[in-house]
Amino acid sequence: MSDMSPLQRLLLKAVRYASLGAAILLLGFLVLALWQKLATGLTSQDYGFFGIVGLMLLGAVWLYRAIGREMDNPGA
Repeated sequence: MSDMSPLQRLLLKAVRYASLGAAILLLGFLVLALWQKLATGLTSQDYGFFGIVGLMLLGAVWLYRAIGREMDNPGA
C-alpha cells in the first residue's frame, strides 16, 4: 500500500470540507424552503423539488464520509 502524497491529502481534505459545506447549505436551504412552503401549502411539484434537494444532501454527506474513509485507509 502506498501512502498519499501531501498534495493529494490536501486536495482530498479541501474537497471533503467543501462537500460538508455544501451539505450544510443544502440543509439550511431545505429547512427555509419547507418553512416557507408549509405556511402556504405544499403542491405536488414541491414534493419532487424537496426530494431532489434531499437526494443532493444525502449525496454530499455520502461523499464527505467516503473521502474520510479513504483518507484513513488509502487504497483499501
